[in-house]
Amino acid sequence: MEEINPKSIYYIKGDAGYVEIFHKEGKTVQRKLLKDVLIELPDNFLRVHRSYAVNDLYIESRSASQIIVKGDKIPVSRAFKDLI
Repeated sequence: MEEINPKSIYYIKGDAGYVEIFHKEGKTVQRKLLKDVLIELPDNFLRVHRSYAVNDLYIESRSASQIIVKGDKIPVSRAFKDLI
């Protein structure tokens, strides 16, 4: 399993026991739960949806319903809206 520098991670998408980690070198898929990955990462990673977490260093813009990270639109759910 390759090791990824947390500073190079833009955002993480979780789906049914797998996570897709989007970073400077591309995309990496690991068999883990999103909540387990977030435990290993620093505090600048924010969970914004049940399936998404973003690195707040790369947030380009935000609204009540979405966050833009490196040109990608990440949904923000009502449950996590107050946390960001």
